[in-house]
Amino acid sequence: MKRFIAHVLCLAVFVTTLVVPAALSQEEGISYVPSIDYKSFLIKQALKSSKRRDRVIAILLDLFKDYPEDEEKAQLKIRLAQLYLDKARHLYFLELYKHDPEAKKLLDSEISIRRRDLKGLKLDSSYAYNRRAIEIFRDVLKKYPRIKNRDEILFYYAYNLGEIGKNDQALRLYRQLIRQYPKSKLISEAYLVQAEYYFYSGNLGTALRLYRKVLDYPDSKVRDLAQYKIAWCHFNRNKFSLALRTLEGIIGSSTQPSSGLDLRDQSRHDLVVMFSFGGYYKEAPFYFKQVGGKSGYRPMLKQLANLYYQQGKNGYAKATYERLLREDPSDKDNPEFQNRLVEIAKRLGRKEDVIVQAGKLVRFYSDKTGWVAKNRNDWDALQRARDMSEKTLRSIALSLHNEAQKTKDDRTYALAMVSYREYLDNFPDTKEANRLRFYYAEALFKLGKLEQAGITYTQTLETDPTSEFAKQAAYGAIVSYDMIASQMKGSQGETAKESKPGKAGKSDTTPQFIPLWQREMARAGDNFVKYFPKDKRTAQIAFKSGKVFYDYNHFKESVKRFDGLVTTHPKSSAATFAVNLVLDSWNIQQRWDKVVEWGKKYYRNPALPSGKFKKDLYALIEKSSFKVCRGLEEAGRYRQAGEKYLQFVDEFKQSAFVDEALNNAGISFRKAKDINKSIAVLLRLIKTSPKSPYTQAAMLSIGRGYEDLARFQQAAKYYEAYQQRYPQAKPSPGLIYNAAVFRENLGQTAAAIRNYKIYINNYKNQKDIAVTEFSVAMLYEKTKDWANAAALYRQLAGKYRSDANLHLQALCRWGKALENNRTLGNPAVAYQQAVRTYPQLKKRQLGQDTVDLVAEAQYKLVDRQYRAFRKVRLNVSLDRFGAQIKRKSQLLGQLIEAYQKVIDYGSAKWTTIAVYRLGQAYDDFARRLAEIRQPEALQFQAGQDFMQQIQGFIDNMRAKATAAYETCVTKAAELEVFDPIVAKAERRLADLTATSKTTVEELLHQAVYVDDAVGGGAVL
Repeated sequence: MKRFIAHVLCLAVFVTTLVVPAALSQEEGISYVPSIDYKSFLIKQALKSSKRRDRVIAILLDLFKDYPEDEEKAQLKIRLAQLYLDKARHLYFLELYKHDPEAKKLLDSEISIRRRDLKGLKLDSSYAYNRRAIEIFRDVLKKYPRIKNRDEILFYYAYNLGEIGKNDQALRLYRQLIRQYPKSKLISEAYLVQAEYYFYSGNLGTALRLYRKVLDYPDSKVRDLAQYKIAWCHFNRNKFSLALRTLEGIIGSSTQPSSGLDLRDQSRHDLVVMFSFGGYYKEAPFYFKQVGGKSGYRPMLKQLANLYYQQGKNGYAKATYERLLREDPSDKDNPEFQNRLVEIAKRLGRKEDVIVQAGKLVRFYSDKTGWVAKNRNDWDALQRARDMSEKTLRSIALSLHNEAQKTKDDRTYALAMVSYREYLDNFPDTKEANRLRFYYAEALFKLGKLEQAGITYTQTLETDPTSEFAKQAAYGAIVSYDMIASQMKGSQGETAKESKPGKAGKSDTTPQFIPLWQREMARAGDNFVKYFPKDKRTAQIAFKSGKVFYDYNHFKESVKRFDGLVTTHPKSSAATFAVNLVLDSWNIQQRWDKVVEWGKKYYRNPALPSGKFKKDLYALIEKSSFKVCRGLEEAGRYRQAGEKYLQFVDEFKQSAFVDEALNNAGISFRKAKDINKSIAVLLRLIKTSPKSPYTQAAMLSIGRGYEDLARFQQAAKYYEAYQQRYPQAKPSPGLIYNAAVFRENLGQTAAAIRNYKIYINNYKNQKDIAVTEFSVAMLYEKTKDWANAAALYRQLAGKYRSDANLHLQALCRWGKALENNRTLGNPAVAYQQAVRTYPQLKKRQLGQDTVDLVAEAQYKLVDRQYRAFRKVRLNVSLDRFGAQIKRKSQLLGQLIEAYQKVIDYGSAKWTTIAVYRLGQAYDDFARRLAEIRQPEALQFQAGQDFMQQIQGFIDNMRAKATAAYETCVTKAAELEVFDPIVAKAERRLADLTATSKTTVEELLHQAVYVDDAVGGGAVL
């Protein structure tokens, strides 16, 4: 049985559930109620131990049926009474929670039972269990006066009496317990309960004394609670410093209380409460960091700020909230703090500060701030911040606007304007935004901020064109911009006046940036025309919109608006001016095709004015049509340009541009490679307008056309005619020269010479006169008119003594002409003069052609010596042989010296030929020696010796000939000479190499030697 009883006791959860008697609920003399008291502590303990209570109660009641009356059963009854107390507390809390759901915060020690409103609670069921417990305790005390845990029974008995309101009896029992059982573990709690009674009764002195009694029991589970309440006694007695130090002791404790009631957080919380009454707010941060440490500092400062706000200490609250915002910009509570700053500014009546703080509320917690990034995962915090910002800012703006309308105060209007702007910048898409946008525009207009007002009116309309204030907003924008325009130089608000089409004119066609207010005016005008087309002001508004785009070269937009005006309101005062600006827009862009197209469109419109307006319009169409042609030509679309010019001539037969059009058509067809059509058109021009200023150009183009077609006979004809008719015209020299070239190439030498002479005689300042004179001389050469050629070359040689090249060339070519007709004179005269003059002129800048001609002259003079050398023959007449050998050797030496002079000129061709000729001279000497036969007069041996000497001479000459031929070939390759003489040198070199070891007899039987007439025959 005892083992079963022990099991039951284990199932039962022991809970000390004594509460402060209900009669002690008076709070007289207490300025602030602490959050934790003994009653709250017991409720919390009771709620933690209520799981298996009802089951244990049922077991005990069932057990009592057969259990004998003894002290052991008395102990079981005591446990049952304790369970009844637990049940009573549970029912009490359920009723309290039903009455006030906030009571659940008891579990987190955030509120006190004594701070709840207990009126209306239905506690009969709870008190019923208290009374059952009282009966058990009273019965046990009566039957068992010496029961071992009588102190415990007295304590619980007193507790239940206090629960049902019998406070005096409860206090007597607590005192009896203290007196009779001074060593009981419940003594400290007995003191605490009495202290609670006196505390809430307002007798703080007695309460303080009793709380201190509890501190005499170090192991008491309510010791910290007593110390906590001591702090509140000091606080309510206005001893703030003492109260704070007391709480600091609790906060600084590092041990966990045996009761499980850790009052450190609550003490930290209540310390802030006390500080708000007696501390200096500037010292709070330093003090809280000391007391609360790094983790507790910021929650304490937040609490202090909220307390200051609740207490109406606006300055202290403002400074503390600002510190919180500054120290941690990402704290998720910051939106509420900033909102409190807005409310504080309202309390103080500081309108500007209200706006400033509201702006911070919006900006600090908008989507672009670090606060949002930090709290991006806390959607509720983000949404609360946004909703709070939107509501606060809207309320401020509307309130200020209403006040401004009543007071007519510009300053208040300005504040409302700022608030509206802040709202719209941050909440442009709310359902209230467009209404506030319109009010914002009204405030801007009232303050004279016309540009911004116009923009905002336009935004209002475009956001919701169907709203109740849409038309007012549309016209408000236009009025705003009209007022701006009246202040600008060259007002755009004037009524359009009729003007001649195409006369406005501009030089710059680049689209310019349109200022915001002008652009918005055009947009406002477009909107007005779009949504209110029947309004009597629509025509003027449409014109103004188009004029904005026209003034800034946005012609596509301006034309669209002007043409719409002309189409829908052709008889309005703005229509003719709109026509002018449409055409001028295309004119400025040099879109002549569009000027013609739109001009014809308006010309055919019967609703537009006639008379002078239409006459001017026709003139513009004509002029623009011609420009269309020219535009095609300038764009390189030559065939289209030519056809367009011809169309122009057919359409505008009386136009002053007809001749120019025909001329341009001819040029365009020529550029389009349609030369035949170009010539035909230009011939038409010459025929129809022979005195036209374009006839001269036409003649030139015709000639060039024939030249392009390779019809050089006709080209020369027109060039000659042009030069004859316009001899001083700039192209004339070139044309008559080209005609001469054409005639020359056509074989018409006489005509070519005639044209060259016209060129030479009429245009003496031309740089190529000398070349032309030489060309004439060469034509004489070409026709073998050696007399005229020689005479002209001789004349040119004298004329150009100062020009080394021309002088030497004329002398050499004069010699060639004489060489071809020796009856005219000795060519050696000319050649010798050239050779003699050359050393004097060679320091000048001579051309290679000139050097070649002089080298040739030198060669031909030397050739006479070569012929003389070859004429010397050798025979075996012993008396004459020595003299012959000597004579031929002398001539060979002279010849070598003469050819060296030719080589010294450095002419590639004549150097090669001169070296070849030297090879021939050596070759000839060897051949002549080979012809010698052994003299009969000599004995056999002497004859053999003689012939052996002759063979030595032959070998020597052949070696020198070989060397000369080799030099000829090598030099030709080096100097890049491509002449038949080189091939001859190579062939002869091959022959000499093959016969290098042959005898005289063999040499005589080799191929017959051929004497080449290199470079022509001898001069003399």
